[in-house]
Amino acid sequence: MVWDHCKDLDTGETVVCRAVDTLEPLEMTPETEAQWHQLAKAALEDGKLAIAERCYAAMGNIAKAHYLHQVWPTTYISFG
Repeated sequence: MVWDHCKDLDTGETVVCRAVDTLEPLEMTPETEAQWHQLAKAALEDGKLAIAERCYAAMGNIAKAHYLHQVWPTTYISFG
């Protein structure tokens, strides 16, 4: 899901997608978890709900990831 949307995003969002690509292969340590958290917060503040969903899933916060998964398609359709 996130990867399909990365192709059509503006420059700022492409950077966010690269950050996700960078964090994906890393082992979950306190440092990488903090980076996922920072990225999730920035994505939420910027309205990038699909990116935030991926971040919370990576951190194991399945409830928040599921909620964002339910919300972001509606938001994308409404404002897209």
